[in-house]
Amino acid sequence: AMTAADHPAVAGLVLMGVSLPMPVNADLLQQAKDDPQTAASLIAKWGCDKDHPQAEAARQTVLNQMAQTPPACLYADLFACNAFAPASLPAKPALVITASRDKMTPPVAGSAVAERIAARTVSLEGGHMMMTEQAGNIAKVLAEFAGSI
Repeated sequence: AMTAADHPAVAGLVLMGVSLPMPVNADLLQQAKDDPQTAASLIAKWGCDKDHPQAEAARQTVLNQMAQTPPACLYADLFACNAFAPASLPAKPALVITASRDKMTPPVAGSAVAERIAARTVSLEGGHMMMTEQAGNIAKVLAEFAGSI
């Protein structure tokens, strides 16, 4: 998203669960390569807030979404995150959405990115899978941001 934001057709940038750099645990990266299904289970376990009132349903939704993509995609995605080192950061209107109990990219990491790119920050309750856990609130925040650019 940060690289694509440089394109003239892009008016603004929304980042959720972000950090710079974007390190991925080496064991998880290897697991995604060797056994993507187990890696997806670990991501669903750690990515969904255990205190969410429908935590198990959120985890199952994440697993169902991951199951619809080719197995190699998870490794490719995590590898790209781990290797990402931007030459520059976008200078567009930006919004960073963090989640209060995100274990994969803690809110402080998202806030640091927001500071570096002069982005507005919104913090929601939940974990890294905030789009599943807070779909209604995410949609509201995105609509407000889109209306402001």
